Amino acid sequence: LAYHRERRFHHPLDRRVHAWSSGATSASYGPIGSVASTSKVVVFNAGAENTNTKSSDYDRGDVRAYIDGTKTVQLRRGDGAGAIQSSHQVVELTGSNWQVQTGDAVPSPHVPAGGPEAGGTDVAIADVGDVSRAWVYFTWQTNTANLSERGHRAWLTSPTNLRVQEHAQATGSKTIRWHVIRNPQIRVRTGAADNQFSTSLTATISGFTPVVDPASSFAWVQGMTAGSGNTHPRDMWQFELQGASAIALQRGYSGAALFYRHFVVELSPSN
Repeated sequence: LAYHRERRFHHPLDRRVHAWSSGATSASYGPIGSVASTSKVVVFNAGAENTNTKSSDYDRGDVRAYIDGTKTVQLRRGDGAGAIQSSHQVVELTGSNWQVQTGDAVPSPHVPAGGPEAGGTDVAIADVGDVSRAWVYFTWQTNTANLSERGHRAWLTSPTNLRVQEHAQATGSKTIRWHVIRNPQIRVRTGAADNQFSTSLTATISGFTPVVDPASSFAWVQGMTAGSGNTHPRDMWQFELQGASAIALQRGYSGAALFYRHFVVELSPSN
């Protein structure tokens, strides 16, 4: 996302799918010439799949990504087995209005009977003023069970409180590294749903107010499958904004309901 002096807004998303060979534990690409500075660049995973595991195409690789000082994107996976593809986006936050808070948290379980908002761990944060001007993003930090970060959900319940959830019934402890990214010029639309898309490998998330400029917007979807038995939340393959009013979603496995929270982040002249 770039903030220009004439108050126009633009962000060339560097979105691509990177295929990894079997057994590889890391990959990289770049440098990206359009990135002005690496100090405020977010590289977020928009999905991954691994067809060579017992997890039926789940993204077992636990893909993490960042950009280094040479403007090269570095990707890492956790298990080192099988073939994997990862889809990711690179977004640069430029200008003087960005405020970024970050920290680590251990998610508490979601409570399905209470709806999408029930359950979770509350984390006090510095006041963001207006939750519709802040984007919540997180990455894997520690996870002894090798589950992906999309097994969690995080959002702001108030300008001073962040809630983080985990849902799958699986072993191992999990810690996420959260980021609350605020800018008075951005507009964030968010929502959540339980028990969706149980048999479909492709789906569309809609119901949010259309963005003014899709070219200056992007989507981020957090997901989890129904937490029973060995149903791990490694189910989301890829997502991206589709036009002005929908998010296209692809999955690696059908048969378990997807519990998700979506964010649509826009930076445009109307804001």
